[in-house]
Amino acid sequence: NPLTNHHQTMTQSTPSNPLAPKEMKELKRVYDQLCYFADKSHSLQRLKNIQAALDEHQQSMASSMRRRGMYDASFTDDDERGGGTTGSCSMQTSSFQNGRGKEQEQDVKIADLQKEQKELKKKLADIRSRTVQHIRTQDTAAALKALGKRTTKKEVQDMMWEVD
Repeated sequence: NPLTNHHQTMTQSTPSNPLAPKEMKELKRVYDQLCYFADKSHSLQRLKNIQAALDEHQQSMASSMRRRGMYDASFTDDDERGGGTTGSCSMQTSSFQNGRGKEQEQDVKIADLQKEQKELKKKLADIRSRTVQHIRTQDTAAALKALGKRTTKKEVQDMMWEVD
């Protein structure tokens, strides 16, 4: 049966290749993950933190815009009714200017975060595109630490020596 033969070649090893294709694919995935793991994990964690800060800012801005829309609408209603806006106008202007200063400060922070985000993405792309990939001792230690296993340098060096 051709389907059975195809299934066997996809899941079983052969004399010329001791690993089945699925095993080889998984081994390659793990190898790619572990190469320069320490560098990548630090950058990826920082990227997550930046993205969270950017998302928080975006939600804050959306909320602020909704509040301003409601405030502007109520201000227009008072103005049309001839309500006393003269006394509150200078307070609103002052409040607006203070708010604008905070917005400018936030804009600078966001621009800095976006710049750092771009740099980190470039760094990760550079790491992943290196022609020579290695799993270093510090990568193994960082991966084990991420998995919750604390090891000494000596233990990691012994592991690396056994495998290599």
